[in-house]
Amino acid sequence: MQNDNFIITAVSQKGNLIGYFTSVRNCAEQVQFAHKMNAISTMVFARALSAAVLLSGNLKNPDDRLAMTWDCTGPVKKLCIETDGCGNIRGFIDNTQLKCIERSVQNGQFSTEPYIGFGELTVSRETGNSAPYQSIVVIETGEIAQDLSLFLEQSLQIQSAVNIGLSVDKNNKIICAGGLMLMGLPGVTEQEINDMYNEFRKITNLTDILCKDEQAVLEMFNSLNMDIVGNRSIRFHCKCSEEKVKNILKSLKPENLQEFLSEDNCYETSCRYCGAQYKITKEELNG
Repeated sequence: MQNDNFIITAVSQKGNLIGYFTSVRNCAEQVQFAHKMNAISTMVFARALSAAVLLSGNLKNPDDRLAMTWDCTGPVKKLCIETDGCGNIRGFIDNTQLKCIERSVQNGQFSTEPYIGFGELTVSRETGNSAPYQSIVVIETGEIAQDLSLFLEQSLQIQSAVNIGLSVDKNNKIICAGGLMLMGLPGVTEQEINDMYNEFRKITNLTDILCKDEQAVLEMFNSLNMDIVGNRSIRFHCKCSEEKVKNILKSLKPENLQEFLSEDNCYETSCRYCGAQYKITKEELNG
């Protein structure tokens, strides 16, 4: 696709369903490079990134924020994605060098369950003047698309269908990454939900659509009887800065601050979200 960083919003012609479609290839590639991820960690992270962007589809204001955090029993350990109403995204995965688990690939399909396992999925949200919202649900399947759908049902009582597509070549290059989510709006009937699932199942290979052009996306929404009503760009952008790092270091107790002191008498640390390295002298910290 010409623009590989976007999220599209579509509404059904009856006004009973809303859909989000995202492509995150470039963003996933940038995070992959920043954290030096291997192929397996890249595939897990890119799926989580797609899920978080889909869930952030209805953020309307620049200051709106959403974060998804997986605290896992599996070798991933922890995975976090943050996004905001301007389309800025950032994130990290604790284990950037996941080892391949044989049962994670069956019939050519990649499964995240062996790497995530169980644990808790936390969704935090700040919207406008509303009080910050946080919901914690049990990770039931370890499959990112399924657990996102279960979160919507259990925490928000929203019926949904979620699919995430991804292709990575033998050189660990991301060919495409993204997803599609359909959700029932207030007043939707049970029959309309069943119709949504039936139409959703007809989209047999989302990865193929992601690897094509914008026309393929338009045809997909036409087949779902949905009209595109919005298109927002997204980008990999971290909010860290030297000033913020200094403030964090200044807030530490002397014994904890000492842990960041290097051999050349400078404080060294890095951003967990983007990998940026910071080296601050004692004079700079106390100045």
